Amino acid sequence: MLAAQPQNGVCPAGSSAAINLVWQSELESTSCLARYSNVWLYLALAACFTVSAFSQDAREIVRRSVGLDQANWLRMADYTWVGRLREHHFYSYNRVASEHQEAWETIILNGQPFRRMLERDGKPLPAEEQRKQEQKLDKANRQAGKRNSGTEAASRRRL
Repeated sequence: MLAAQPQNGVCPAGSSAAINLVWQSELESTSCLARYSNVWLYLALAACFTVSAFSQDAREIVRRSVGLDQANWLRMADYTWVGRLREHHFYSYNRVASEHQEAWETIILNGQPFRRMLERDGKPLPAEEQRKQEQKLDKANRQAGKRNSGTEAASRRRL
């Protein structure tokens, strides 16, 4: 008996060619599943080993974080920076009611940050206010000098 051959890629129902095509496609899909199931198994095993290899103790994480913060505080003493603040106050219908701007300089004096106002509302401070800011800076410098001449126990109490 001759088996019907597929015509234009279509096999007549019940023909041996159709049965052979179905059987081949089932074999191909089964081997494909088997190949991918092995991949998923390897990925799952790799994930388990990776998680266990990189898991850390919480105390170790906190210890390293505190150490880095302390190092940053020591480095901060070598820097001066300028900070800016801009506030917008709005009416209920999204129109700006008022705007406020400030700029200040932060310096580190004897391990403590000190802020000195530079400008307000986009304009430099008036001469009187600049003089007051300079007096505050001089006073903070004098206090820092007194702290340096004090005992080590007193400085530990302050910190």
